[in-house]
Amino acid sequence: MTRYFTIKEAEALIPKLEESFEVIFTIQKQAEAKIKKIQALESQQPKYLPDLMIEKSHLEFLAGSLQETILCIEKMGCLFKGVSPALVDFPFQLEGEDVLLCWERGEKKLQYYHGFEEGYLGRKPLPHHLIEH
Repeated sequence: MTRYFTIKEAEALIPKLEESFEVIFTIQKQAEAKIKKIQALESQQPKYLPDLMIEKSHLEFLAGSLQETILCIEKMGCLFKGVSPALVDFPFQLEGEDVLLCWERGEKKLQYYHGFEEGYLGRKPLPHHLIEH
């Protein structure tokens, strides 16, 4: 059964989502640095396998941490949509129709929605009477 959010419930999660994306971007930067280090170690001759194995295990840990952070977002009932741009959707009923409230990192309030098939490019402004000022 799908959990539907109210606009107020979804907006209450925005600070936690901002924190989660900060964690995601930090992990991404660390993972990119590990990948470069692994590539450098793999290009060395002779290869020093213990260092290479340590770096690869660190990269696996970062990948697991990234997955765990995404899972935490999804456990809130949100739909994680991506990192670039950083997007989360919230199931919502708009005048009896199932839609998704669409939040992009940096937005302080929910102002857009789209159908399940439309995605980010199909974002439409929420009706004015639903947006609290």
